Amino acid sequence: SKQLKINTIIYMHGKFTKNSKILKKTFFSKYLVWSNFFLKQLLKANNKYSKKNIKIVGCPYLVIPNKLKKKIKNIKVKKCLILDEDYVNFTEIKNYLDKLIKIKNINLYLKKKITRKLPNEYEIYCKKNNIKIINENLNLGKILEKYKINCLIATTSTGLIECSYYGVVPVKINSKNRFREKEFNEFLRLNLVYNVSSPSKINKFFEKKYKTKSIDKIKNILWSNHTFSEKKIKKYIL
Repeated sequence: SKQLKINTIIYMHGKFTKNSKILKKTFFSKYLVWSNFFLKQLLKANNKYSKKNIKIVGCPYLVIPNKLKKKIKNIKVKKCLILDEDYVNFTEIKNYLDKLIKIKNINLYLKKKITRKLPNEYEIYCKKNNIKIINENLNLGKILEKYKINCLIATTSTGLIECSYYGVVPVKINSKNRFREKEFNEFLRLNLVYNVSSPSKINKFFEKKYKTKSIDKIKNILWSNHTFSEKKIKKYIL
């Protein structure tokens, strides 16, 4: 397209950071991104990109939270949602789960990816250890609201970035996928998730309370000017 001088529009459909290798050499006429945060990350990935060619159109995955929900000052984790990630083997995170199931007064849920069958050993482990498997084909925001989740656990899933929008505590555990971990490092550097670097440290993350202001701060950094608009998209592509 660059050689033939064909206009190219890229629409953001998953998280990225300045560390995403493909962004450093991507050609585009326009790039439609979710928020100002990702606009900045795109510009940092390659200083030859022009801000005028990057348009913010919002994230279609986010749904407006229930505004009637009572605002609290501190969050004490009671219900945790673990995300099933198809690039992470069950054995790689089992040590985290073994520690997690021993923590008292916390209800655990697992959101199964609808695009794959949950590995048999993972399913058996969940049933044996009272981790409720959620098979429903619902938007993440709807699941968080339906099950009153106040903590989300994953390795490098976009869910860790989305959940702060709903006032949910994002807790990151480590995978052994070096490529994805390196890409995700920018979110760690900016303190946009709470990082549990090893299974032995997981308990302290559930002993304390999290300030709602801290989660709101993360939300504002990631989604401050988020407003999904089909009209904007049509305006930019037609």
